[in-house]
Amino acid sequence: MRWLPGAKGHKCGLPASRVATGRAGRSDPVDSIGNGYAVLSAVRLAVPATAPRALLMPFTLAHPIAVLPFRWIWRQGFIALAFGSLGPDIPYFLPASISNFGISTHTAQGALTLGAALALALLGCTVLLRPLLVAPLWGRARLFVERELGAFTKSPWVCLQALPAVAIGSWSHFVADSATHPDGWIVNHVAALRAELPVLGIAVPVYHVMQYLFSILGLGILALWYQRELHELDGCVDPGAPARPRELVVLCVVSVITGVSSAIFAGDFFSSVHGHIYVMTTSTLATWIMLYTLYGAGILIFGRRR
Repeated sequence: MRWLPGAKGHKCGLPASRVATGRAGRSDPVDSIGNGYAVLSAVRLAVPATAPRALLMPFTLAHPIAVLPFRWIWRQGFIALAFGSLGPDIPYFLPASISNFGISTHTAQGALTLGAALALALLGCTVLLRPLLVAPLWGRARLFVERELGAFTKSPWVCLQALPAVAIGSWSHFVADSATHPDGWIVNHVAALRAELPVLGIAVPVYHVMQYLFSILGLGILALWYQRELHELDGCVDPGAPARPRELVVLCVVSVITGVSSAIFAGDFFSSVHGHIYVMTTSTLATWIMLYTLYGAGILIFGRRR
């Protein structure tokens, strides 16, 4: 079968007034018309006029695993590194009308320029929208986000470090993709990555298997790291944030339903299982980001309390 291609000070990183003690051609996977499929499908479950040509990419949120070791040697630059590692995939989550920049973010030059610029813009927007993004959170999760994003508003030095950090992070994305895509430099120079493995009776290239391993193991390791970071905040509790677990579960369920529906509605536009997985995961993530942002805005505007 042919596969388609912290701030210094208190460990909570917050002012003392906020802390209470206690326990709490893959150059583009889609063409210029279909580039914004994920977001559009999340809103209206529509199928693009032109289907993706090659849907080979590790799951976007797994890419920060490539820069995770920097957390222990460049702590102040890690968040910018993580955003940079997401940068080259940002066009996939934008509407087609604004996502055709004329240069691919999945080339050596594009990753260091456009990919890094998009990541820097996303980081800036995230920092500016920090109150909205932390509104649905509570306890140590809220403190963690406030600590990491708040560092950019407290220290110009942290902001300056973001410039090289997003470039390095974006480049790490390009390197990871070059080892997991059929047209990647590493794949083309390492024969072992082009070998085929039998998977359920199907011959699958090693680089393709690595995509799934990179995604699954990457997300798992990042989840463990996040839990470790939360443990560092033991004894820190934000007294003003009520827990909203049911609301967030509803957001997740709606997002997954939208993603699965998008993959089903894609129908024959995708000739591989991997293509449908791509649509499902990308639409799910795009929908969740949209719903979470709207929910946070609603909390701030209407002052909803449980």
